[in-house]
Amino acid sequence: MIHSLIVLAACPTGETPEWTESPSGKCYRVPTWSSATQMECKRICGQGAGPACVTDAAESSWLENWTKADDGLVSTGVVTGRDGYYLWTGHYQETTTGAIDAGWTGCTDGTTGAIAIPWGTHPGSWNQGLPSAVQPHEDDYAPWGDTHKGPQDCAMLTSSGWIDNICVISYYCLCELGRGDNSAAYITWWAEHRDAWLASYRNNLYTCLGIDAAVGLAPALIVLAVWAIRGRRELDWKQRVKSRVSFVMVNVGWFLVVFGIMPLLLLYLSMGWVSEAGGIALWYACTIPVGLACLLLAIVPDDKCTLCWATPLLLVFFLLFTLLGLLTLLFFIGWYTILITLLGLGSLIAVAVSMCTLAKHPRLKYYRLWLIVRVFGLLLGLVLVALAIIDAGYFPEQASAYAVNATSCLVITAIMHPPVRRRICIWLAGVGRSMQAKAEAQLAAEAIWVTLATEKLAPTETEMKSTTASAGTAA
Repeated sequence: MIHSLIVLAACPTGETPEWTESPSGKCYRVPTWSSATQMECKRICGQGAGPACVTDAAESSWLENWTKADDGLVSTGVVTGRDGYYLWTGHYQETTTGAIDAGWTGCTDGTTGAIAIPWGTHPGSWNQGLPSAVQPHEDDYAPWGDTHKGPQDCAMLTSSGWIDNICVISYYCLCELGRGDNSAAYITWWAEHRDAWLASYRNNLYTCLGIDAAVGLAPALIVLAVWAIRGRRELDWKQRVKSRVSFVMVNVGWFLVVFGIMPLLLLYLSMGWVSEAGGIALWYACTIPVGLACLLLAIVPDDKCTLCWATPLLLVFFLLFTLLGLLTLLFFIGWYTILITLLGLGSLIAVAVSMCTLAKHPRLKYYRLWLIVRVFGLLLGLVLVALAIIDAGYFPEQASAYAVNATSCLVITAIMHPPVRRRICIWLAGVGRSMQAKAEAQLAAEAIWVTLATEKLAPTETEMKSTTASAGTAA
């Protein structure tokens, strides 16, 4: 009775996006603030609404015409242009043991009397050479480029008509006012089939993490192999401490940066990354600020050699960050995407200017690089805090990912001031050594990184001699 009263009433106004009333008096809309799995569509649709469940053939025909006539849907689909839009409905294959086109009687809220879905024909994949597929149909598209190796048990309404798809992929939701919560039967059905849907994605995730680990560990393994074959040169205490600290920090930093970037790269390339299998990709990015800090800790303040690789590395990082922001702007223009892009561009310019103007002053360049990274971390952390607050009420998982990354940025920015950096380097120099060797190593580290305690921009002894000689010549 309550359901009937809701759908017969006029559609609510003043909401974004607006509800559209069908000839039968039902209200529909497509929220475009987030994509979701079919299970999550209830949360996206909000209180008093849920993914659409069509019980009338005429209603289905009207929905197909309405979505195709609404030009806004084409520009908000997960796939745009030729493929148009993909919208989750509440229909699912309640019984999966029979024929592929049988058992499509389930609706997420438990509604009975669902229509016999008028299946369409999927247009295939223009960039993979796959033929059009008559629906319903298994193994359609692929995480890596061939086929999704998984059952497709949930129904979507697309610009090509009705198709089935793997339920755990995120798309926009076609919401209907008056739909109830996900039913107990649907929740049980989802739990029973979830592993089958995720199987291919988990395999791809394991492959991704394996590649991630290989790329992250490769530099350290190569250096260790060379040392094992050729042996290490005999170095005095000071040189050995420099080598030890720099080697550990460079490789730890590289591994953490690679580990944080790879999932984001795979997500942007649409290479089979789904949050159900691998978690929200942004979670992994929290290791990037820690990795950057480790890479900078590997630099000896007056060592031109380490600065020679550190400066270009930061240039590449900020360049990629800026390009990522510009790529995001192609799909969504918002205050935070603009700020993040400008932040990356400003940091890129600052590093380039430091590289050009302070080429002959390695210590000054070192201090400048640390300043740029800390300011970058502070501003990025504040943007992420704002995003976490904004999304907290709507997308708690996304908000938590923003919060973790904000914490990573702000903590690294706060604690990586000169005395802390000095203590880390001195501690690392003595780790795993006997008492006498530990004391000697720490004394050597103190001599190397003592200037980090005060962060004075004093010239080095070599620079002072050079300046004195120049003055004498001039005189």
